[in-house]
Amino acid sequence: VGAFYGDLGAENGYKDLFVVFDFANDATNRKIDTATVSINGINTYAANENKEHQMYHNGSYTERDYDWIERYVGYSYAVGYGELLGGADPVRMVAHFYFNPNDIEGNPTLTLTVGDQVAEYATSNFTEISVKDEIMQVADDYEMAVIKASGKWRLDSIYRHLFFVADCGNIFGDKVAHFRDPMQELVYSERGKNITVTETPAYSFIQEYDLLWLGTPVDGLPQFDYKKFAAAYPELENDISLMFSEYAELADLIVTPNANTNQSLLDKAQALINSICARYEKICDAWGIEMYHQ
Repeated sequence: VGAFYGDLGAENGYKDLFVVFDFANDATNRKIDTATVSINGINTYAANENKEHQMYHNGSYTERDYDWIERYVGYSYAVGYGELLGGADPVRMVAHFYFNPNDIEGNPTLTLTVGDQVAEYATSNFTEISVKDEIMQVADDYEMAVIKASGKWRLDSIYRHLFFVADCGNIFGDKVAHFRDPMQELVYSERGKNITVTETPAYSFIQEYDLLWLGTPVDGLPQFDYKKFAAAYPELENDISLMFSEYAELADLIVTPNANTNQSLLDKAQALINSICARYEKICDAWGIEMYHQ
């Protein structure tokens, strides 16, 4: 349904290629583990594996390279997909390749092979992109697809930041207040640019009181709108809206002067944290996804 290429990290003269396709299903059970593309029948490339790597923040957890696609964008990664039971609806998938850009001179044909299925695609229809999020251009409503993916990324960011707040020991301490404005701008505000969901959700930590990494804004992506995001899930709209608004309330609360000596404000802050976490768990359960690793 679409092929996208660009300079997104490939090296040694190669470029990145993302092929998005619908794997047609019938009554046959299949195991899908590999994908290849051949350009003009000359050069053939195997899709990159979904390798695991370690990230560290207040402990360690394992994350696969293309988990963001499945979690936020909703496309299954073809390599390592595993068994596909026959009789199900077609599955939208994506595969990532490194390829020689000289191969597409003269607009040859790309042949995609996944399991026992083969499809051809005109390289003249390739779309050049600058960030992986743009593969969502295959969606019927690109803007809404980006908003929904970005919204899920932001919910994960809120949840991760609450753990950071708890780790500081004093939710009204200087360390937490230091992050109030950038975190509020990043996760809640619509004034800022949109954030690529191709990175792990935002987190913040202290190294000599300096703000380190909070995600990467990207020019050109459709602007995030949390109201549109919440409205896209009617049964969860109230919980999603409250998760954003309660987080904004907490962000304001933690910079209240001398609040750490006011028990009622301490209790209110803890109640907000508990409520946000409960809503996040409910939302993840409804979507059938795990709460984000922490």
